Amino acid sequence: MNVLLVSDSATLADQCARALAKTAEFAVIPFPRTAEPADDFKDRDLVIVDVREARAPGLSLISRLRAGLPLSSLLAIGERFGVADDMAVAEAGGDGYLGFPFRDSELLAKIFLVTSITERELRATAKSFRRGEGDS
Repeated sequence: MNVLLVSDSATLADQCARALAKTAEFAVIPFPRTAEPADDFKDRDLVIVDVREARAPGLSLISRLRAGLPLSSLLAIGERFGVADDMAVAEAGGDGYLGFPFRDSELLAKIFLVTSITERELRATAKSFRRGEGDS
């Protein structure tokens, strides 16, 4: 699995790197300062966006990534117990939300969940195309 973390937090980057060390190729980039996501986002199985410091720009980035990377899973990391943030991430096109701080096992479980959902959606879409139900 190829995972990209978008965050300016060294603490979060260290925790994610430790949790994913045995299961994924992991890279970190700082939060983009430009309007359009860079090539760093392409060919990623999962993009994790830190929305703790910059909620509105983070949600905007998730929306742009969803439009440009429909097959990648998108996970947001925000404040613990941020129910409104959880809903905002879903509305922006994110696949999941994880409150910070978190245990390594929580991150791995959430990643498994959001990537499994994406894989199930892809299989269902492929199945509908095989039955002739998809777009032509």
